[in-house]
Amino acid sequence: MIKVSGERDQINIAKVYKAGQDHILRFWDELDYDSRKKLLAQIDGIDFQLVTRLAKGLGSDEHKKPGRTLGRAAVVRAPQTPQEHQARRVALEEGEKAIRAGRVALLTVAGGQSTRLGLDRPKGEFPIGPITRKSLFQLFAEKITALRKRYGAQLPWYIMTSEATDSATRAFFERNSYFGMPRSKTVFFKQRMLPAVDRRGKMLMTRKDEIFMSPDGHGGSLLALQESGALAQMEEDGNDILFYFQVDNPLVVVADPAFIGHHLLEGAEVSCKAVRKTLPLEKVGVFASVDGKTVVAEYSDLSEEQQELQDEEGELVFGFGNLAIHLFSVDFLKRVLATEQKLPYHTSFKKTPHIDKNNHLVQPRKPNGYKFETFVFNTLEFSEKTLVVETLRADEFAPVKSTTGADTPENAVRMLTNMWGRWLAACGVHVPLDGKGDVQGVIEISPLFALDQAQLAENVKAGTEFTGQLCLEP
Repeated sequence: MIKVSGERDQINIAKVYKAGQDHILRFWDELDYDSRKKLLAQIDGIDFQLVTRLAKGLGSDEHKKPGRTLGRAAVVRAPQTPQEHQARRVALEEGEKAIRAGRVALLTVAGGQSTRLGLDRPKGEFPIGPITRKSLFQLFAEKITALRKRYGAQLPWYIMTSEATDSATRAFFERNSYFGMPRSKTVFFKQRMLPAVDRRGKMLMTRKDEIFMSPDGHGGSLLALQESGALAQMEEDGNDILFYFQVDNPLVVVADPAFIGHHLLEGAEVSCKAVRKTLPLEKVGVFASVDGKTVVAEYSDLSEEQQELQDEEGELVFGFGNLAIHLFSVDFLKRVLATEQKLPYHTSFKKTPHIDKNNHLVQPRKPNGYKFETFVFNTLEFSEKTLVVETLRADEFAPVKSTTGADTPENAVRMLTNMWGRWLAACGVHVPLDGKGDVQGVIEISPLFALDQAQLAENVKAGTEFTGQLCLEP
């Protein structure tokens, strides 16, 4: 066992040997003082008992429980009848009351980078404005600023970063003067990192003095909220409702008052938004019921037969997909975090660059490393009352994930333009469409000009024309 001077360092080195991970110290004698200090600091932040437990179950997910019988989840459908529209109006009023009373806080999960989008920076910096090229962060900042003005509420904004995005995200907000928002109400905090391991459960190294680490998933946001003091701050500020969304969906209706109202009127501990699947085999987690509890079943956990299962009216039994837009009771989060209830870890087997025992960089051609994550939707299994509310994909779901497939920036820009086009058309502006129903041209409306269609009707000038490009800013 190598020798170190500090008592804490001695304890950590002993943990490394006890866990059978002493290979991470094989280059110790070649490291200078700063490199040794760096490695020791990384070791200090690792829960070796957790890694050992997870390594024993490689190839299987803790969340998968044998013998679970899935049933259809109850869903509040998008309003169609007069009664349903009236129920939504009641919920809207209840939600607006809660926002004005300062009960709502906002959480954005923003730990991802734009690697699959071809950029080496936090995903929140991705330019999504169809005309202005404003970033995802700026779009959300403008939505929040408009909400604060409308309701006279503080709406504190908590942003979870990762080790890879934290400094860059903070610097981005600094360069942009926090988009005119009060800095005290924009709070950054980092999620935990976990080592990746090989098939034998051995941690992978990226350098002689560095262990390969990856974020612990969006479920890690809850523990990070507690450890950062953010949860305690919410309680002190009187925020008892947390609105959760991910940074890569520019269509999110931030702090949707109707959604909040439904959550409160139903007495839910967790509420989720859902959209109908476009195809039976669409690769999206779906809402289901297990022993009377609402859960999210990943598409990989469902057989093809289950994914295509229809009821007597020809509707998919598991036809509502998870958008990753949630409401949490802060008391519920505190209760879960204060007990032994833990979110299960999911494993993913990925190509993981690393160095070998001779310090040669290995760029694997096939998966070689296991990463461990927790998912925020697994909190549903601890909830006494969960509510699922349907929304329309065209209005609220346009994730920006990669340059190919369905979730591209081009698709998101098209959906944003189409949404604003519908708003303008409802205000009497002629907006030509092509054969697919898409706007012929490009539109961008700042949330500071109009947060929704109703506000646009108040602000758009009579005689406004659309001639292929229109940008409305305050």
